[in-house]
Amino acid sequence: MKKNNLSSGTEPQRNQSSYTTRQRSYSSGRPDPATRNSPRRQRPRRSRAPVFILILVILVAAVLLLQPLLSGIFRGPAETTNSSTTSSAATPGNSSSSGSGTAKPTTAGTSTGTTAPSTATSASAATSATISAAARAEAFSTAKSEFEALVKTYKGRYALYYHNLINGENYAYNAEQPFVAASSIKLGINTYLYT
Repeated sequence: MKKNNLSSGTEPQRNQSSYTTRQRSYSSGRPDPATRNSPRRQRPRRSRAPVFILILVILVAAVLLLQPLLSGIFRGPAETTNSSTTSSAATPGNSSSSGSGTAKPTTAGTSTGTTAPSTATSASAATSATISAAARAEAFSTAKSEFEALVKTYKGRYALYYHNLINGENYAYNAEQPFVAASSIKLGINTYLYT
């Protein structure tokens, strides 16, 4: 019988201690563990402003980075503006070309002199295309020696590889020499270490 008395005496104490713990959690302001995971419990709404600002910053950065790439796509080729200049200059009337693709009307007796640069440009382009092979080879060897003399005056390692796609000329200066990859982050470190 003593066992029954002992067991019955300890049970109310256990129940009482668990009841006081629950009562304390209610009185301390903390939520009850049973209702913590309840589907009826409402969570406070978070502000969407930080997410909106982050998306806005990412979009602005993307536009700024892609602008140089996209601007070349939407522009027409340079020959288009030159052909419009030629066609406006070829039309009958008293006008002279400014080289910007628009024609400016002038009187019959005056000349603005804006056609001289375009004539000089076309004359230099025609001369470079009509140079003889011997003169080009001589000018190419002179350019190579001038480049090598210029590079030798500077400290550091330099390399150059030139390949003309039209006539197949090649020139390599220190093309086989290995170089340390220097990104913009490592540039300061490499400059400090190798100078």
